[in-house]
Amino acid sequence: MLLPFEQTNAITDAYLSRVNELPDRLSQEFVPDVNSTIETELDNQNFAELNKMDCNKVYDDVETWGVTLRTAGRPFSTFDSVVVNGRDFSGAEPCVIGQAAISPSLLNDHYQAGKTTNRIWITHKSGDADFPIVVVLTPDGFFNIGGAREPRLQGSAIRTGFIGEPFINEIVQHSDEVDIQPQEDGSLHILFNVHSEIGEGVALVVLTWDSETQSPLLDFSFSRIYRGEETQTAGFVGLNFMKGETLNGKRADGSEGPIEAFHDGLLGFVTMPDGQFERDWFTPPLTTTQVVTNAIEAVPVGSTLILDQLQVDGGYYSFFPDPSYGERADLIVVLETDSGENRRVSRYQKSVDLSSLNPEADETVNFFLEASYDAELIHESQFRILTDAKDFADLYAKRDHGLAFVTETEFGDRIDFLPLNEDGTKKSASMPLSGQVLVDIHNLDASLNGKFLLFDANDYKRGILNRIYQLNLTNGTIMRRTVDPFSQSSFDTAIGYGPDDNEFAMLTNRSGDLQLNIETVSTGLGSGFGNQAIIALAADWCTTTNEIFVRQGASLKSYDPVSQDVQTYEGAGQIFTNYLEVSPSCNQVLFRGAASWKIYSIDSDSIRDAPALIGAEPVWFDEQTLIDKGRLEANYFIDLIDWSSGEKTRIHTQSDPIGSISYVSEIDSPVPVPSTPVSASPTPLPVSPTATVTLSPTLSFTPSPTPFATIGIGTPEPPLTTPGPPAEKDVSIFLPTIFE
Repeated sequence: MLLPFEQTNAITDAYLSRVNELPDRLSQEFVPDVNSTIETELDNQNFAELNKMDCNKVYDDVETWGVTLRTAGRPFSTFDSVVVNGRDFSGAEPCVIGQAAISPSLLNDHYQAGKTTNRIWITHKSGDADFPIVVVLTPDGFFNIGGAREPRLQGSAIRTGFIGEPFINEIVQHSDEVDIQPQEDGSLHILFNVHSEIGEGVALVVLTWDSETQSPLLDFSFSRIYRGEETQTAGFVGLNFMKGETLNGKRADGSEGPIEAFHDGLLGFVTMPDGQFERDWFTPPLTTTQVVTNAIEAVPVGSTLILDQLQVDGGYYSFFPDPSYGERADLIVVLETDSGENRRVSRYQKSVDLSSLNPEADETVNFFLEASYDAELIHESQFRILTDAKDFADLYAKRDHGLAFVTETEFGDRIDFLPLNEDGTKKSASMPLSGQVLVDIHNLDASLNGKFLLFDANDYKRGILNRIYQLNLTNGTIMRRTVDPFSQSSFDTAIGYGPDDNEFAMLTNRSGDLQLNIETVSTGLGSGFGNQAIIALAADWCTTTNEIFVRQGASLKSYDPVSQDVQTYEGAGQIFTNYLEVSPSCNQVLFRGAASWKIYSIDSDSIRDAPALIGAEPVWFDEQTLIDKGRLEANYFIDLIDWSSGEKTRIHTQSDPIGSISYVSEIDSPVPVPSTPVSASPTPLPVSPTATVTLSPTLSFTPSPTPFATIGIGTPEPPLTTPGPPAEKDVSIFLPTIFE
């Protein structure tokens, strides 16, 4: 058994003693905390007012830590036993009204109902005038963690203990018998028991302060034993938070409206010791009655879970960014040891109904480690928890080439991505890149670097007043790029990016006639009155030669955005619809003729019939291959078609209609290699490389001689536990399962 400390002391002896008691505790009947079902009027007061109450600071070291006991609000359960620095505060009434705008009678009634401490604030004297709250411990097994410097708030929590199937089959648990002891080296040791319906556990947390990053480090040892006669599968640590665009969909009561509006998590990564990684977009389900589940199997010891948050305000599509996104921190869990089998990372996600009285109290995502364990044997996991503030989405941007396409649902439109092999065959299942925040999504066009997707769409409701949006294909954020403050009847149609991805072309009717405009991407929420280039009914920007091909009247023309020269191609004949698509070389133009699709060759000034295409918006895959879509009975499909032979290869089918499609090039960025640690925090060591720790009369563990790995903090690379070569594979796709 490894223990996260260099030498034994009273509290570490107490941890081993509690581990030995686990089999006896298992024989006792589990009784849920009685206060978990008692909800007082004080519990329902505004949380900001509750935080204004004056509460006991039961430990206060002027150079290191402070500990404050608080009461009221969520969670409703309480700690029955709390010891801090040898003093027993069990049953204490920790708070008085103070400056809170709350009736004193509510607090008195709260105590009369048997309520005591339900939150333990741990603060640190970081050098400022105050003690910023850096860790909050609650009796339902959650740790909220932040740093002393911005971003000090994270808007999400670490979940520990016994985790079942969140939102479907929750495991009732209660953390109690808390013993917090300051140490001479400046750390805090936090010991507590975890009682649950499926098992009993004990956890020891070594809390140290990283002066380099001004943030806490938490090293956990969690031992537990499971009830039953067979193997139990359960989670033991993970991340719990809110996530999602403001969706327009079906509420729980059957009405339609916004159902989710929080964006605490951007996306998640699971990094492996060999440098490979997996990515999960945390795309929310369609309705509040659904739970989406994903899983990645065979997660080894030494892996890292990362909850990435964008530390830039305005980068999310959310109504209620509180705390602001600029104050959010990334949360990281590093798995050091675990005795389970069939280990994996699971995600359970739902949507929140904003018509509820307290929507911010409902988490939407659980992203956690779980494994299978033999019942009635003692098992142990050790993991480190820390915060950071990096753009992990950019660091772990590597991705295959593939197709982005629109899936049309009754709740809105979603953009999906289909990874492809080098020969164009399907590599893995499609995955959603966006929620249903937008409808009427058309005219997808990917940037040359594969990192952005341009399109036009409507907000929430279907209509004709489309604007231009950009989806970041590395982190999933959506930004609107055009507005029209002067007209409620204009619309914008996306054409595509220019050669350097810094400009995009669009068609708009703002000046009456439909015309081509060229806009600067960096303008952000610009008005959309860029360079008015040329009157056009349809267009496509070919980046190879930097020409914009347009339909003007019934003729095919090209426009040079630099010289503004216009060339007419008489040999192309007449174009009969407002759609044309230029091949990657800019030598072939696909458009609709009088009776069929035509391909016009610029070099030879010749025109020929294209193969029988079904979809209204076919696109080029390469010079020889077209991408088509269609419907066969109840299913919709995507085909690759060799235009010379007409041979078709079906690469995707689904039950929902398919809209616009765009080819997306691969992102071939290197996977970061772990850095040399720069933190001065202590490296936890094993008790002894050969000592045997007796756990019960029939159970024992022999500790491994390998110490905890130290991870780099505050460096350009993300924290990985073991150096390894760059990943040969790309992101694997989490396959969703939906429970109604």
